[in-house]
Amino acid sequence: MIRFVTALTAEATPIVERFRMARREGSFPIYVSDNASLVVSGIGKRASAAATAYLHARTEEKPNLVWVNVGIAGHRTFTPGKLFVAHTIRDEATGQCWFPPQLSRSADKAEVITVDRTETVFDSEAIYDMEASGFYPTANFLSTGELVQCLKIVSDNRELRASELTRDRIRDIVSNQIGEIERLVRELETLAREKVARSFDAAGLAAFSSKWRFSVTQRRRLERLLTRWTALAPEGTRDLDMFRDARSGIDALNMLEDKLRELAIKESLY
Repeated sequence: MIRFVTALTAEATPIVERFRMARREGSFPIYVSDNASLVVSGIGKRASAAATAYLHARTEEKPNLVWVNVGIAGHRTFTPGKLFVAHTIRDEATGQCWFPPQLSRSADKAEVITVDRTETVFDSEAIYDMEASGFYPTANFLSTGELVQCLKIVSDNRELRASELTRDRIRDIVSNQIGEIERLVRELETLAREKVARSFDAAGLAAFSSKWRFSVTQRRRLERLLTRWTALAPEGTRDLDMFRDARSGIDALNMLEDKLRELAIKESLY
């Protein structure tokens, strides 16, 4: 599941519509669909951190999920509407820095400085926001670094002040980039699936190893098969009882391979 955090309802609306999410009641406004959820935090890094933790508690508390902060931000010269991925996040008040791993080669990158008040001076080449330094360390604690990203869309600069932005203008800024937002999020989803597939079920490996003996070659084969089993079968369906008739490690491996073949065939039918 993808988890979005925005500060404003106007930022959230295009995302909610694209991912077909429905409103749920709660301390923070949250929206949920089968494969995505979103929370509207309100302005500020503390609000963003609290809302991120709240969304985690209200939805499935699973590791290795995609977390994305989407929001408007200011830059002294950039044209409004341009989207950037944060390669560095710096909290202006504390000086703390975070460095989200950069995986997309096609996206434009920028440093994001989180400030406590709306920026009007823009005395560096960074993009300025008010939420990233609250969101990122919180979400990074709940997932893993490369799956946690901040996407910032320039909304104001020295000529167009943030105070001049309307709700409709903010919504349009995000709406105009919704295709790119979805593309980047899908890249992260693919990475998340690969990460799950690579981290095969360690408990399953221990269970197989406690029942049967495996040579070094057989153990490597078992690890490959368990990796594929994790990718094809939900956790609750990986029942080791189906191998109770195996008389040896090689029997168990062959049975597991047959099971994976059946699962692959079923998957190809849908």
